[in-house]
Amino acid sequence: MSSRVFWFSRQPSDTTQHSSTSGSPQTFDTPYVWRPSKRPVPLTTVSFKCPECEKLLPSERSLATHKHAVHVLKRYGEEWAPDGARLLGCNDCSRTFAREADLRQHRINRHTTVDVKELGGAAVATVKSSAPENVDFEADTNNGTCATQRLPQQRRKQRLSSIMALQRSVRLSSGYHMPALGLGSGSIDEAPSDEFRTSAEEALRVGYRHIDTAWSYRTEGKIGKAIKSSNVNRSEIFITSKIWPTMAGRVKESVLKSLSDLGTDYLDLLLIHWPFAQKTPAGASPYDQKHMSAENLDRNISRIDTWRAMEALVDEGLVRSIGVSNFNIRMLNELMPKARIQPAVNQIELHPYLPQHELVAFCQKNHIIVVSYGPLGGAFKRPVLRDDPKIQEIAKRLGKTASQVLISWSIQRGVVTIPKSLNPKRIAENFQDFVLPEEDMKTLNNLTNRKRYYAANLLWKIDIFEDEQLKAPLAKI
Repeated sequence: MSSRVFWFSRQPSDTTQHSSTSGSPQTFDTPYVWRPSKRPVPLTTVSFKCPECEKLLPSERSLATHKHAVHVLKRYGEEWAPDGARLLGCNDCSRTFAREADLRQHRINRHTTVDVKELGGAAVATVKSSAPENVDFEADTNNGTCATQRLPQQRRKQRLSSIMALQRSVRLSSGYHMPALGLGSGSIDEAPSDEFRTSAEEALRVGYRHIDTAWSYRTEGKIGKAIKSSNVNRSEIFITSKIWPTMAGRVKESVLKSLSDLGTDYLDLLLIHWPFAQKTPAGASPYDQKHMSAENLDRNISRIDTWRAMEALVDEGLVRSIGVSNFNIRMLNELMPKARIQPAVNQIELHPYLPQHELVAFCQKNHIIVVSYGPLGGAFKRPVLRDDPKIQEIAKRLGKTASQVLISWSIQRGVVTIPKSLNPKRIAENFQDFVLPEEDMKTLNNLTNRKRYYAANLLWKIDIFEDEQLKAPLAKI
């Protein structure tokens, strides 16, 4: 008769088994090998059971490693992954593996050709699936091999970034998950209704599950119709909207209007669009941005006043997570000590010409997810970011578009990215995952050109970004 292994956890209900020699119940605190007509022989001192999948492991350390590799990475991505965590993904299907040998054998058995990226001497591939949320993460502890390994910092960051892009989600401080890539809709409110609705439907068909909009964009009604006709469950879609400065004192009214237009009963994320309040001139529409100016600043409504109104909407269940947009470090330091609910997100303009390294580092240190708007630069503003010679060279060498290079650069920094487009082909292209080599990341990080494409501070004469290099007289906020 072949040997069988009995594993027992420390829980009393799991430790009672029948011995074959005596036929009476015996309780063991350790795992044993059962052999006919022989006394049980202990294999190790104790075993630990994973509470989520009931896998048993020989030590607390291996249990922690297993939980991080299998469960934490699957749910939360790079932001909450442990040091050294790694998973390898197959390009042709949604399978992932903990060991290179397993990935290699899988490729031989299941696929004839797989495009694998070589990073740091190890094969790391990304999944080209239209439904990345269904990726089945696995870990293999056979032969004592654990699912995580100690790696140099740069290689570890590369692998974790590829995992983040693979599953396309990060965990917010509120506990909810936010897809790492979304569809932006700013500055396209003048597009024909059918055109933008069709674009939003195409994005949902391709696999986008994150749509960024705002009360002031006038796209919420079009997005609501696209969601309704897409046959995608509302619970699968992450919707962000924002409070325009003219509505800073009428937060609930603004949100109820957004919910009505979107055809939903809650927002996944609500942001303060700009860090100041504005008065609406008599007879003017709060939508009308031409009245945005230093003269119309409303200093009777503070940022914390708006924030507390947003916190109340979380309590009511109308909003799940709240955050800010276009806030600098000083503004965040001012808000966080007074906030009952900490900001989950700071949405800022971010691209290689405006990398904002210091602000990104501050947000990540304080568990605030950075969201990048304008990741491709201004489409019709000079200099055109995508035409930069170094970006073009990288794109040509890797066989990618300049937009794909810029999106990957952003995601690999741990930044949620929301490029916008009305072109179905570009919408699909922007959704493709790949990992930029470390040398190309360094090249983009070190570009010396500096350009803020969305310079609302100069347009409105309000010192939003507190840029000390600007000499123009701007109103303080």
